[in-house]
Formats: sequence, C-alpha cells, structure tokens
Amino acid sequence: MNETQKNHHERQSVFRLFDDLDDRAGSRSKPQTAAHQYGELISRAGQMANVLVSRGVKPGDRVAAQTEKSVPGLVLYLATVRAGAVYLPLNTAYTLNELEYFIGDAEPSLVVCDPPGGGIGAIAAKVGAKVETLAPTARDRGRDHRRRA
Repeated sequence: MNETQKNHHERQSVFRLFDDLDDRAGSRSKPQTAAHQYGELISRAGQMANVLVSRGVKPGDRVAAQTEKSVPGLVLYLATVRAGAVYLPLNTAYTLNELEYFIGDAEPSLVVCDPPGGGIGAIAAKVGAKVETLAPTARDRGRDHRRRA
C-alpha cells in the first residue's frame, strides 16, 4: 500500500468512526439523568452534516463557529468533522477586531454564530463566507411544536 492509499484508508476510517460509534453504543446511554443517548448524538450530527453540505461545505473547507458550549455546539463540531471539513472554534468573548483577524486568516466557507448578529456577518462577507446560526427559526419552532402535539 503506497502513502496515498494509506492516507485515503486512514481518512475513510475516521469517517466510519461516527457510524461505528453508534453501532458499538447501541442503546447504551449515560446514567438515566442524561438527556442524550450516543445514538441520538450521532444521528443529529449526521443530519447537521447534511445541512452543512447543503450549504456548500466541502471536504477541506473551514467552518468557523462562535457558539456557546452546548449540545448543539458539540453536534456542530461532530457534523463538521463528519462532512470532512475543518472546525475552527472562535471564543465567544472575541472582539470584532479579533474575529476579523481569525476569519480573515482562515477564510472559512461558513461561519456559524449563536446568537446571530454583532457584526460577524459583515466580517464573513469580506471572505465570501455564508453565515448561519444554531438558533431555531420561527419555522423550526413551529415544526417542533407540531411534532409534540
């Protein structure tokens, strides 16, 4: 096996880890008080990876994320890796000047911020990056409400 084949094999193995993790975990979860099971986390990461790809994220692209530490933030990280992209975490305490430096240097294809606003859209536009948020839209909230009813 040459070096290129070896690297491709290793990369494929990394992507399979997500699917294998779900298979190995089965219905096992953290203690009963845990809100999320491993399978649910992997499933949500897969769904979000599909959303990232639908937003134009390709393997090797960078996804900059300025989000609070949360389950949706973790799902975004896993989804980014699953989509083959590079995750660039941005501290929520960064000033606009710091964000401009990091986003300008990394040139991400997508910037995810939560909550939206704060001037990050103008910074992302300078490098041609799309901006998304983890906050649900009114349409998403309506869909969740209908599911619960």
